[in-house]
Amino acid sequence: MNAKKLISLLLAVTIAVSCFTVSFMTVGAQTDYNEYEKMQEAIKPENNYGLAKTVNEGKIIQAWNWSYANIIKNLEKLAEQGFTTIQVSPPNELKMPTKGVKVCEPAIDGIAPNGWWMFYQPAGFQLNESEDNALGTKAEFVKMCEEAHKLGLKVIVDAVINHMGTDDDHIGKYTNTSTDPMDHVNPRAAQFEPELLAAKAFHSPWVDMTYKENYWDGWSDYDIEEDLTQHCTSGLPDLDTSLQLVQDTIYEYFVELVEAGADGFRFDAAKHIETSHDTYFASDFWEDTLLKLRANYPDKECYAYGEILNKCGDGRPFSEYTELMDVTDSSSYWGIKDAVVNMGNGGSPTPYYPSTNFTKENVIQWNESHDTYIDGGTSSLTIQQRNKIWALTAARQTITGVYFARPDDRTGANRAAIEAICANITLGDAALTSWTLPEVKAVNQFDNYFGDAAEYNSTQDKVTLIERGGLGATLVNLGGTTKTVNIKANTLANGTYKDSITGNEFTVANGKLSGSIGTTGIACIYYAEDTAPEVPDPTDDPWQIDVSSGNYPIIDGYNTVVYSAKGWTSAYIYAWVKGTDDYIVAWPGQEMKFALTNDYGESQFVGYIPVEYDCYIINDGNGDQTVDLEVTESLGMYMASKNSLGKWTIGTWDPNFYNYEKPTKPSDPDDPTTPDNPTQPPAPSNPYNKIEYIVGDADGTGDITIMDATTIQFHLANSRLIEGVKLMAAETDGDGNLTIMDVTCIQMFLASIDKGTNIGEKVTIVEP
Repeated sequence: MNAKKLISLLLAVTIAVSCFTVSFMTVGAQTDYNEYEKMQEAIKPENNYGLAKTVNEGKIIQAWNWSYANIIKNLEKLAEQGFTTIQVSPPNELKMPTKGVKVCEPAIDGIAPNGWWMFYQPAGFQLNESEDNALGTKAEFVKMCEEAHKLGLKVIVDAVINHMGTDDDHIGKYTNTSTDPMDHVNPRAAQFEPELLAAKAFHSPWVDMTYKENYWDGWSDYDIEEDLTQHCTSGLPDLDTSLQLVQDTIYEYFVELVEAGADGFRFDAAKHIETSHDTYFASDFWEDTLLKLRANYPDKECYAYGEILNKCGDGRPFSEYTELMDVTDSSSYWGIKDAVVNMGNGGSPTPYYPSTNFTKENVIQWNESHDTYIDGGTSSLTIQQRNKIWALTAARQTITGVYFARPDDRTGANRAAIEAICANITLGDAALTSWTLPEVKAVNQFDNYFGDAAEYNSTQDKVTLIERGGLGATLVNLGGTTKTVNIKANTLANGTYKDSITGNEFTVANGKLSGSIGTTGIACIYYAEDTAPEVPDPTDDPWQIDVSSGNYPIIDGYNTVVYSAKGWTSAYIYAWVKGTDDYIVAWPGQEMKFALTNDYGESQFVGYIPVEYDCYIINDGNGDQTVDLEVTESLGMYMASKNSLGKWTIGTWDPNFYNYEKPTKPSDPDDPTTPDNPTQPPAPSNPYNKIEYIVGDADGTGDITIMDATTIQFHLANSRLIEGVKLMAAETDGDGNLTIMDVTCIQMFLASIDKGTNIGEKVTIVEP
């Protein structure tokens, strides 16, 4: 039995018997409880270095610009460091040579003539055979995959599949203003993709993207879809991915990659390829490429994750993509980074999943990306900061992480500084930078060892504690480096633990964890005694309770807070002890769990505050927040009005609370008598009997704009129906019917023409 299965067995037995002493299975003729020693055995070369079995279960290193030959030279080191997967730069044919070229060539007339970004300018969708490519040829790619697989390593490729390279050579300013997309495609593409060019398989006319992602800035959802999926990303000729010819071309590229040894893909600019769920520009591109590939190659992993930065555009939920692939959560990344950079005085070191968009199973996190590095967004991060971010990402349960291998560990204040550093580094080089350090190795091995064992996360005294399986934990000192800790342990068994980075001993006794973190600011500790551990009956994590039905638990030791917010997409609860600086999680606090959207168009979020904390603030993470509140009991709240400081005062209502009873044993899928969840009451009735709206506010934003008129027009055309309180707000002329006259009234109101309506007035209806 491997270590991961033994851990899972321990947890199952612990919960089932609800006692403090657990009997383990015997391995061979001797019973062994020392997790540290078992981990040391698991990571030996003869045990495949303890690597995860799949891409999704392990950790990825982004071998940015590394040649296949240099990757082969570093395979053993990569395996020793605990990386399961190597992500290689785009391996297709390119519009210009990259061999012998610097990562950042000096600019000519303000524009770099070549460099790392050339890998994102395809000339063809097939594995490169040109000798002028810095990565290598198809034969070298195949050899790299073969050698990696011998060590249990996986290979995924950075796939650029929604556009081709431009026609310019970047010697001087780019001045092509033609709206014919064929005038923008690089000439070399004719050699590799003559059919695509002959079919003019590009979106026409040529329009550069302007990122109309925000519906509330005055764009319709039509504009957003068109801009994101039909226009040119960064001015690059945009393929019409709805065409069968394009889909067949990309599918054949995927087949070639998989048959050459690739285990999966990273999709560049994934949100710029439409899905079958889009309203105006839907297509079956993903079904006819990625899903078709998985169906035809069932024995291959065909892992995939998509690069989606910030959001998919209002009205385009992440679920359009997470049903297909894992997706980057860049918003949470900045919270993790801020927690480290601000030394525990801000940010959110352990974002909660599932959030409104992601679960731990479909999220991708990184310590930084090549874009944030080269553009200056993270270029000033030190080795220590980047590796702390990595520990906060990689030590988490079932979160797939990507470690960016910098070509040079020197920091730079901005893009210009990084370009100066990279002007002396040649494409294809593979430097032994921070990815080789002991703390990176320790974190990777920690997560490989604990597999999918449950996690419990907390931050105390500026130390984040990620407990796994009751038998190990990763500690990150947000406030600095070396630190002696004496903090609450939530699920760890009593006994002695050993840090795999420093060898320091830690002790858990009476619910307290004590020991010393080393100079990296990181510790990875394992239970290190030869006697059976005394595992406490684990505290239920309330954040795992399903609240999507609108039933909210009352749990011993917590106050439950339900907050109804209009216009918020996320909510955080910052709680502290009155008169002290003792808080649970640094500002903006613990992310609240999204439950549902109620009948009034409000998002309901739930949070759980330990009873020892008596003050809190609820905020959206972007500056909008409530006044300071005091915890008195579990309750429901809604936005009432803003005070003179711009902070929300609150009204209260009675959620459908129920007393939560901890299940006595885990769900057994083979036992139909075992419930998956504790008994819950029926779905709630209306949460409170007050209805509020603004006359004319048909889109629910709180303001009267031309979009309200557009929203009504969509409704009248049966294109997108208005429901609930928005329908009441849309009726502006007082005749009791929604007609084109209601549109006219809004237009006249915006033109300051008095029509005798009540548009803009707030209406409150109190039901009996």
